[in-house]
Amino acid sequence: MIVLGMTVKGPSFAIMPTAGKRGHMKQKSTHNLKVYEAPGWTRDIPRINLQGKWLDALGYHVGDHVLVSVQENRLIIEPAPVPEAVPAK
Repeated sequence: MIVLGMTVKGPSFAIMPTAGKRGHMKQKSTHNLKVYEAPGWTRDIPRINLQGKWLDALGYHVGDHVLVSVQENRLIIEPAPVPEAVPAK
C-alpha cells in the first residue's frame, strides 16, 4: 500500500509494504514528488507521476491495475483485486 498525504510543508507520501518472501523489505520509505500541471487540459489540473523500480519491488508491475481512495486528506494506492476468470461454456 502507498499512502500519499498533504502536510503543512507540501505533498509527501509514505510506503507501507507488506513483508516480502524473506519477511522484510529494504525500501526507502519517503520519496519527494512534484505535483505537475496535466498536459492537454485547462490550467490548474494537478497530476502526480509515480515511477521507479521501487514500485516493482513493492509488487506494482507494468500492466497492473490499482485502486486509489481518499481518506483524511490522503491518497491511498493499493493493488486492485484480480477479477476471477469466467469459466468457458
